Amino acid sequence: MNNPINKEVFDSRDLVEYMVELKQDIIEIWNELGEEFGWEYVDDFEDIDLDNVILVDRAPDTVEEYKQIKQFVDDIEEVNRDIDYGVTLIHDDMFTDSCKQEVEECGYISGSTPSWITDHIDWDGVTSEMKADYGEVWYDHNKYYLLKN
Repeated sequence: MNNPINKEVFDSRDLVEYMVELKQDIIEIWNELGEEFGWEYVDDFEDIDLDNVILVDRAPDTVEEYKQIKQFVDDIEEVNRDIDYGVTLIHDDMFTDSCKQEVEECGYISGSTPSWITDHIDWDGVTSEMKADYGEVWYDHNKYYLLKN
């Protein structure tokens, strides 16, 4: 699985699945190094020292990506603890469009509302009001919004 984080919208369950895969990759790398250096075989990710110089030297990208994803997941959980059940993360560039869609889905306006009405809605103002229900998290210099709980 590739990193599910994108500059649009993604589901936290994909992120959790990706983090599990990164953990498995690190376990495999650790055990391969263990064969070379005489370390004990591990099954549990928690038994791995992510700061081990040899591990960091041999798999710097994987270890760093895991640490970044783990920090991002921790940040998400501070805003919404339902990450395992599916939290939608919306990139800052997509937030206004997402709010427009939510307003339509809630029935406040319909798809048949004439454009001479919808073209004059202050979507920046609507989006600003809706942000009260959302928290912000950052990943790789990009802001994402998610519902608070």
